[in-house]
Amino acid sequence: GPIPSLTTAGARTAIIGEGGRNWLNRRAARLKGEYQASNATFASLQYLRMDYSYGYTGYKSYLRDAAGNVIDSGAVVYDDGGTLRRLSVTPNNFLQGPGEQHVNFYSGTYQHAFPAGATVRVDAGVYHTPTSQFRQLGTGNSLTSGPGTLTEGTRTTSHANAQFNRSARGHALTIGGETRHQQAVQTRTALSNWTNKESTGNQTFFANGRSINHSAYVQDQVAVGDNLLLVFGARYDYWRGYDGVSDNFNVLAPRTEYAPRARNQVSGKAAVGYTLPGEWNLRASVGNAFRNPNVFDLYAPDIASSGVIRFDGHGNVGASFTTSVGGTAFTGTFRGTYTVNADGSTSFTTVATF
Repeated sequence: GPIPSLTTAGARTAIIGEGGRNWLNRRAARLKGEYQASNATFASLQYLRMDYSYGYTGYKSYLRDAAGNVIDSGAVVYDDGGTLRRLSVTPNNFLQGPGEQHVNFYSGTYQHAFPAGATVRVDAGVYHTPTSQFRQLGTGNSLTSGPGTLTEGTRTTSHANAQFNRSARGHALTIGGETRHQQAVQTRTALSNWTNKESTGNQTFFANGRSINHSAYVQDQVAVGDNLLLVFGARYDYWRGYDGVSDNFNVLAPRTEYAPRARNQVSGKAAVGYTLPGEWNLRASVGNAFRNPNVFDLYAPDIASSGVIRFDGHGNVGASFTTSVGGTAFTGTFRGTYTVNADGSTSFTTVATF
């Protein structure tokens, strides 16, 4: 029968069964080629395929009638420590929907070393998710039938990065630039049978968005003598979000198109490190950082107060900017870091190895 229990808020509840055995299948395959043109030049190409799917096998109800037969539908009265309580159940209280995701990742790298300690590195890649989906149940479902919904997303992120490094006369100079493009599409479609993802009906939701992010950065690490190290860096970011739209296919909630938005920001950092006797090192730093919202922030799922996952367009999410000051002390066996952020929040971490 029901097992009396408490919710996280301390309210009386009961455990009435199990949702079934949760299974997960995960596969990955990689193909990589490398070419060493000379001692100074290197190139590589890579393809990675990743697939996973999950679901639930059957379910188990703890409820029984007077004859000992299993109950998974209807009203039940049970004794909760001398108090008679009534509950109503359906197979939907036990059933859970499956999901799956498939990813293709393509990348390439080129690196060349010049005389006098200089190197250049260029890399680019595409992370493409042709489908990321999950199914939810409607009402009046069974193990083999009943309505439901299919929520599905298609996502693509592409990037390219170029970086130049040179070490000379106590300086370690890094100069680089990066561009990143993202697109996400989310849909939700009705299913006549939740166990069959091909039994699609009317589309009930659509969201789309794109973004670009261009950046350039420079950093110089300066060794002042044998014990003192100084680091200075600066970065410029430009972000633009566009083609944002969401549609619930409902006359009471009309299609929403979001105006393009853009922001640019210059950020920087400075750090100092000092080596003490006994292999102790002290570091202090101050810096700020720019974070652009990606299209997954703009069109990712929310968890409603009812606990139901929903996909809504968040076209008004904006870029963010953070500032922090921190310090670190470490040796070969201990590291402690204390950070203070501009919003007043702090963090302290320690790591010890023996």
